[in-house]
Amino acid sequence: MKAKIHKFEQGGHYILLDINSGAVHVIDKMIYDMMDTFDGANDEAVVAALKDAYPEADLREALGELHELMEMGELFAPDIDVPPTFKQKGLIKSICLMVAQDCNLRCKYCFGDGGSYGQERAVMTPEVGKRAIDFLIESCGPRKHCQGCDGVRPPAREGDGQEVQAHDDDERHAAER
Repeated sequence: MKAKIHKFEQGGHYILLDINSGAVHVIDKMIYDMMDTFDGANDEAVVAALKDAYPEADLREALGELHELMEMGELFAPDIDVPPTFKQKGLIKSICLMVAQDCNLRCKYCFGDGGSYGQERAVMTPEVGKRAIDFLIESCGPRKHCQGCDGVRPPAREGDGQEVQAHDDDERHAAER
């Protein structure tokens, strides 16, 4: 199962990524060390390997939490059946929305030509944003964790982005039911 996770340390934080589900977990040093041995079915081997470094009660509590993540499909998630080519229907993992092709700041040094990106300034309507979120949810297949982000830096029309975010939250909660 180890091939389905990736763990690393960045900026003093220990991070565990479940490859198949896309779930990202910020973990402590003990769990980081446990993941060198833990495969989902070898609790006693984990305790034996780390009993000199950590209290047994803490190890067993952490093992229980890891098993909960497994039950939720956020650790050692099963492989996702991805089509061999995108001539068939592909799976989408993330989407980046250019909510506003505009910027309130108009910085002279901006790579986006002061927010216009060399074209006419435009703002995505909430309806288009909602359709994009619906498309992401419909096209992510069995993935539970899909990522949407906007391209607004800084937000030119903050209310529209919040409306799309609220729709995203509502649709994801409905999909989980």
